[in-house]
Amino acid sequence: NTREQFSPSLFFRMFNARADRVEVVHNNLLGSKHCVVAFNGFYEWKRDVDPLSKKEVRQPYYLQHDKAHRGPLLFAGLYDEYKNPETGEEMTTYTILTVDSAPGIQWLHDRMPALLTNQDEVDTWLSAKAPRTELCKLLRPVDGSLAWHPVAKAMGSTKVQDESAFAEIKLPKPPPSVKDFWAKKPATVKSEPPLPVKRETAPAVVRQEQQGELVKQEQESSCGAASTLSSPVKQEPGKRSGVTQPRSPPRGTKRPKGQTSLASFFGKPTSKK
Repeated sequence: NTREQFSPSLFFRMFNARADRVEVVHNNLLGSKHCVVAFNGFYEWKRDVDPLSKKEVRQPYYLQHDKAHRGPLLFAGLYDEYKNPETGEEMTTYTILTVDSAPGIQWLHDRMPALLTNQDEVDTWLSAKAPRTELCKLLRPVDGSLAWHPVAKAMGSTKVQDESAFAEIKLPKPPPSVKDFWAKKPATVKSEPPLPVKRETAPAVVRQEQQGELVKQEQESSCGAASTLSSPVKQEPGKRSGVTQPRSPPRGTKRPKGQTSLASFFGKPTSKK
């Protein structure tokens, strides 16, 4: 703003201008005095609450082009000239237009500069001859080419003018809170070792027919499948296969010396009169 009551405090308050109010605050500049402000990057402070002290803490972040996009960031701005009535000194001032933050950085801040992404947008904005509807279309959230990282809080001091102002730092882990202590932990399911599988080998089944001529043997093979073995066996009449029994001598034949009968061994039972 170039009013005669210009002051340094007013200058810093007007350093940024909301795009949704530019037609009210800077109506005399919109459509006539446009500029493009080039930056290597910019800072935003993330506000949070310390879990122990419950006080507000702020952490600065540095935003810049990602590795896929080279060159400075180009912001849409407005400029004006100011002449100090007391000293006659002339000063050129500018303001950067801001819009709602893009979805990718809403966690960090609710506002961001209006970023021009290509040469056509830069030429359209600088010409200032396009209809206002076309100019306002350029003032929209853009975050597809941005990357960010935390930096030291010392960057907020004007004394820091070296590369440490935008050097990336590692944030310390926050201390555990009381809520984390009482939070339910997921139940751990203990996995029991699998039970050993007992492999039982079926015993060989031998089936013998008492009066037939076929003997079948079923055995379990090494791969677990039963195999059937069959072999014809001739049997003589009166004989049982696989069994040898002693024959009693026919009646009337004398026993050899030294051989006694079973009945004589136990003796004849005597009856008491």
